Amino acid sequence: MKSELQNKVIYQVYVRNYTKAGTFKALIKKLDYIKSLGIDIIYLLPIHEIGQKGKKGSLGCPYSIKDYYSIAQELGTLNDFKKLIKEVHNRNMKIMMDVVFNHTSRDSILIDQHKDWYWKNKDGELSNRVGDWTDVYDLNHDNLELEEYLSDNVKYWADLGVDAFRFDVASILPLRFYKMIREKIGDEIILLAESVDPNFIKFLRTIGAANATDSELYEYFDLTYPYDIFSAYRAYFNKPSFKNKQFLEYMIHIQGSLLPQGALKINCLENHDQPRIASFFKGNALKNITALSFFLKGTAFIYGGQEVKEKHLPSLFEKETINLKVKDKDFLDFIKNLINFKHNDLNKNIKESFVIKNDNKSVFTIKNIYETHELLGLFNVSNKTIEYKTDLKDGEYVNLLNGKKIIVIKDTNVNNKINKILYNQFLVVETNEY
Repeated sequence: MKSELQNKVIYQVYVRNYTKAGTFKALIKKLDYIKSLGIDIIYLLPIHEIGQKGKKGSLGCPYSIKDYYSIAQELGTLNDFKKLIKEVHNRNMKIMMDVVFNHTSRDSILIDQHKDWYWKNKDGELSNRVGDWTDVYDLNHDNLELEEYLSDNVKYWADLGVDAFRFDVASILPLRFYKMIREKIGDEIILLAESVDPNFIKFLRTIGAANATDSELYEYFDLTYPYDIFSAYRAYFNKPSFKNKQFLEYMIHIQGSLLPQGALKINCLENHDQPRIASFFKGNALKNITALSFFLKGTAFIYGGQEVKEKHLPSLFEKETINLKVKDKDFLDFIKNLINFKHNDLNKNIKESFVIKNDNKSVFTIKNIYETHELLGLFNVSNKTIEYKTDLKDGEYVNLLNGKKIIVIKDTNVNNKINKILYNQFLVVETNEY
């Protein structure tokens, strides 16, 4: 685990759909824009040749890979990818690849070469353990030759200059496989695990496919997904009731306690598998739920287009160019401010994020504990001014996002200190020497 990832921001790119051309060369032309946002790590969905047998949609799924050493022709050449790596590094950013080692396409080059590397059903046929993944066959990780081949593949891309890897459905694969990879690539390479939803874990256990919990993955991974609590996010997104807010607050509260000390999550609100956050919220509510994700302990995460309030989630199986046109400059500037806040050195040493309960369905209150002080974040996930009762001492505070002053004074009518909030209020509430 790398504590310095606490103040970094990952930006996810689906190369096929990120630009009209959908190529590495076109993406290189967008790097200055991505850098202007303040991004630290560019994460690419799988870039390999896609299988054609049983493919989904007209173009197939990038997670149905035919050859792990290939580059999808529609994206460019290996030299184009090397140029992309170089240009990303020239802008002082890192590049992350998506690797898919649970399964391959049904016409993978490995089937003819190493059919024994595949999982077989009770009839002895190549198959997969998850029903709707109809374009892939599962690999059999009981075979150590397979794991040697796959771990060598990670080293191949790392040797080309790839800085980080995101492992698809990482919870399914055995921990010894990740140990083998770490031994080959070292500790400097960043590893992100797509740890899966608890309900999916339970299903996988019924078919004998689950191998690792979130907590166990941190033995070899630096980051994992927030799917352990994402059901609570989804419930609140779909219906922002007080009950669902309480559920989300509770899940945020217990999440860290179930993980090793220092463990970090990526705080994504959307990605290629999840609906766009702008399809649920608008206005200041959209700003504030986004700010909440940046304020919490962990690594910030943006799916390309999120920064311009894109509502449409592009298909994985078709050509659907993401609309990066700036619809709201104020919102884009807000995202940049959030990224600047995340880059603040104080965010390198957040000890914990604590949820402070309140009786309003639209206000989330989070206290971050640092080495020498505390910050209080108030997030009004609505589009109206709300009177919020706070225990802050009377006085003048500063919104660390915009530098504006905030006055807290006692309201003699209700004998409580009241702070009317519409925007996020990042407030230093006290300074302690630990």
